[in-house]
Amino acid sequence: MQGTFNVLNEKIDLHGTMKMEAKFSQSTSGIKSLFAKVLDPFFNKKRGSVVPVVVNGTYHDPHFGIDLNPAKKSKN
Repeated sequence: MQGTFNVLNEKIDLHGTMKMEAKFSQSTSGIKSLFAKVLDPFFNKKRGSVVPVVVNGTYHDPHFGIDLNPAKKSKN
């Protein structure tokens, strides 16, 4: 993970990659897994998946998700 973890204003802005042994679509269930199957070719490697992730928000209210713009640089 790369980014900022500000102690003064308690803001988080981290970006990185998550390596999984499962396919991306296998990481969820229900209707979401059907939509995720479309994205499998973009994230699949020979064994498993590599997914760009982001953690942002504050210490008390962090947000976790897929990084839709992995080339974005962290801002202070």
